Amino acid sequence: MCDGFPVVTYCNTLAKSLNEIKTFLNEKRIDHPELEEDKWLQKFNFMVDTTMKLNELNLKLQGKGNPAYALLEDSSLFRKKITSFVKDMESGKLLHFKNLKQYRDETNATIDTNYFSIALKNKGWIH
Repeated sequence: MCDGFPVVTYCNTLAKSLNEIKTFLNEKRIDHPELEEDKWLQKFNFMVDTTMKLNELNLKLQGKGNPAYALLEDSSLFRKKITSFVKDMESGKLLHFKNLKQYRDETNATIDTNYFSIALKNKGWIH
């Protein structure tokens, strides 16, 4: 089975290689100030985490031979997961956001959990 969309793999690899990318760009004297901006890096890591979760759902929905009721059930379960993602974000534990948590742990950044909680709620996944 496919590991997912190339963009998901690319973003995950990019997140894991960010320090090496910064070093390379600095050696080449290429300026990318956003790679040093805390808010941009928080949003980037959040985007990688949420894109990976959406990719997991997408792969489930693409499975051959899935009856319609199973697809509906997967979609409903994902909505419930979003509720737990919001609670996790609000608690600051970040158990469901491994890239964002790793960024926080490595940099001692104060994550804007309110911003990301609102972002999750505003996607229309929670009613």
